[in-house]
Amino acid sequence: MGLCLTAAAVFLAHGLHGRLERDLAIYTYAGQSVADGTPPYLGVFNRAGPLSHLVPGVGIWVGRIVGVGDVVSARLLFLVISVAAVVAMYRLARSLTGSTAIGAATGLTLLMVQGFVDYASRGPREKTLMVLLLILALHAIVRRRWGLAGAMIALATLTWQPVFFAAAAAAATGLFLEPVGRRLRGLVRVVVGGLIPLLGFLIWYAAIGHLRVFLDGLVLVHVRYTRQPSMLTGFGHHVDDLRQAYGLSLYVLVAGLLTVVVRGVIGLARVVGSRGDGGRERADEEAVVLLAGGVVAVVWTVRAYNGWPDAFLAIPFGVLGVGLLLGAVLRRASTRVVLAVVAAWATLSVLLGTTYAVSHRTDDLAEQRARAVTLMRILGPDATMMSIQAPAPLVLTGRRNPIVHQQFSLGLEDYVDDVWPGGLDGLVTWVLDRRPTVLVVESGFRPSWVQEVIDEGYVRVGMDPVGRYGFFVSDEVPQDEVARARRALRG
Repeated sequence: MGLCLTAAAVFLAHGLHGRLERDLAIYTYAGQSVADGTPPYLGVFNRAGPLSHLVPGVGIWVGRIVGVGDVVSARLLFLVISVAAVVAMYRLARSLTGSTAIGAATGLTLLMVQGFVDYASRGPREKTLMVLLLILALHAIVRRRWGLAGAMIALATLTWQPVFFAAAAAAATGLFLEPVGRRLRGLVRVVVGGLIPLLGFLIWYAAIGHLRVFLDGLVLVHVRYTRQPSMLTGFGHHVDDLRQAYGLSLYVLVAGLLTVVVRGVIGLARVVGSRGDGGRERADEEAVVLLAGGVVAVVWTVRAYNGWPDAFLAIPFGVLGVGLLLGAVLRRASTRVVLAVVAAWATLSVLLGTTYAVSHRTDDLAEQRARAVTLMRILGPDATMMSIQAPAPLVLTGRRNPIVHQQFSLGLEDYVDDVWPGGLDGLVTWVLDRRPTVLVVESGFRPSWVQEVIDEGYVRVGMDPVGRYGFFVSDEVPQDEVARARRALRG
C-alpha cells in the first residue's frame, strides 16, 4: 500500500491538465469512440493495437457515469496503470533478487524515469499500458507460468505490436532453458495462453463484419506500409532528444541495461558450462532471459525510433538492471547496510521524480480547450470539424471526424491512398465537396494533397501554439465570422 500511495502522490504532483499533444489526443479520441459504442479501428484508424483504444475507452465510460471529463478520466485510469507498473516491477525485482527491500527500491526507480512520470498523468499513451503488460509477462516467464506468460505477451502485443519481439525472445529463451521434457508442454501453454485474447478479438470483428479492418490495423499497415526511421540516422539529435525527455534517469537506465548485459553474459557462460540441468543456478537462467529480451528491446528501439516514447520498450529492462546491480553490490552486506542503501536509493528516486513532476507541471489543457471551444462557438452550432493529424480539438469540443482517418505519417498516407476510393486525389475531392467548416492541420504537416485542400477551399484563421496545429475555415464562411475567429484565436 505504501508503494502505491507513494507512486500515486508523485504522479499526481505532475497534474492532470497538461498539454494534449497529437499522440495523446489520438488515444483519447479513440477512447471516446469506444465509449460511444464504436469498436477500435472503426471510429479512428490507428496503427497501434486495439487495447490502446479500448482501455482509454473504459476510463472515459466510467468517467461519464460519475461526471468526470473525458480527458481527465482517461488520464486517471492511466495513472492507476502507472501505479500498477511500479507495483509489478517491485514484485518482479523481488522474485529476481530474493529481497523485498531491493524489490521496493527497484519499483520506485520507475518514479525517477521522467518520461514515464510525464505520461503517467498526461496520457493516455499506449506505451504506458505496454510497460505494465511487459513487466507482467517477464514475471510470468521467470516464474515459469507459461500460460500466463503467453496471455500477457498477447495482451501487450494487442496494445503495441513491437513489444512482441522482446517479450517473445525472453519467453523463447526461458523455454529453451527448461528441462527437455518440459519444453514442448511449456510451448503449448504459451501458444494457448496467447491465442485466447487474440481469438477473442478475431471472433468479435468477424461477428460484426470488420475482420479485414482489424487485421489491417493490427498487422497489414506494419508489414506493408509503415516506414520507421533509425536512431542511427541523426544519432546526435536523437540522443539530445532522449536527454531532454529523460534527464538524469537516462544514465540510470543505460547503467541498468549494461548491468543486464553483463549479468546475462555471466549467466550464459555458467549455463553453458554447467553439467546438465542440475548444475544450473536459477538466477543465471533468469539473467539469460532478461539478456535476450533486453537486447532485442534495445535493437528494436535503435532500428525504429520516432521519438523518446519509443524508448519505453527498454525501460523495464533498464530498471530491472538497477535492481540486479543493487543485488550484486549488496549480496554480502549486512542487513543494516542493505536497508540503508536501498532506503537511500528509494528516497533519491522519489525526490527526483517529485522534483520533475512539480517543476514540469502545466495547465495548458485549459488554454487548448478555450481556443477550440471559442472558435466553434463563433462559427455556430452547425459547424463541423475535420482533423488532419491534429485530433486534440475534436477531443476538446466533443466533435467526431467525418472520416476514420486522421493519421497519415510514417506510411499511413500510402495506406489511405490504397484504400480510399480514388486514392488521395479522391480524398481531396471528397473534402472539397463536403467542406467541413473547420479544418485542423498539424503544424509542419503539408504534403501536396493537404496543401491542395487548403488552397482550393480554406482560409487560415490562426493556430494553437500549445497543441501545435493550425485552424482553417471554409472560404464559404462569412467574412465577419472569419475576422471574429482570427481575433479570438490571437487573444
